[in-house]
Amino acid sequence: MANFFKLAGYDYNEPRGSISIERENDGIRLFTEVYASIDNDDIDFECQEVSLEQVEGIFIKAKSIHELAGKRFVWETPENEYGYAGVLNVVEYEQINKAEFVIESISDGIITVYWRGIGDICWDEPFDTDVQFETRVAIPLPDSALS
Repeated sequence: MANFFKLAGYDYNEPRGSISIERENDGIRLFTEVYASIDNDDIDFECQEVSLEQVEGIFIKAKSIHELAGKRFVWETPENEYGYAGVLNVVEYEQINKAEFVIESISDGIITVYWRGIGDICWDEPFDTDVQFETRVAIPLPDSALS
C-alpha cells in the first residue's frame, strides 16, 4: 500500500518517518515520528509542515519487534495503558485526543505503520479543533531493532 498523509482533508506530500526502540524489563518502548509537508497557497504557511510524534513512546509487552506485526492500539482519550497517543505538531505541539496506531507489517527491515486520529491545532479553520489526521508510512528499522 502506498504511503500517504492527510490532515484536515488535505493530501500532504509523501510522508517520511523514523522509529526508535528502547528495551525495558518486560517489553519494548516504541517511539515513532512521521513528517509531511504541502505546498498549497490555500493553506496558511504555518500549517504546511506537520509532524506526529510519540514523544514518550508507547510501551508494549513484547520481547521482539517482530511480535508487533499486526498489532493495533487505540486511544479513546489522550492516555491509556500504552502511554500517550502522541502529539500533533503543526503550529506548536498539541496532544492528540484520540488515535488508532496499527503496525501493519514488519518485513525486510521496514516497519509499515498506519496512524489516524484527532487533535487540536488551535489555528484558523479547518486547522482549529478536532482536526482529523491519517497516515501510512513505511519506515526503515534501526539496526538495534533487528537483533
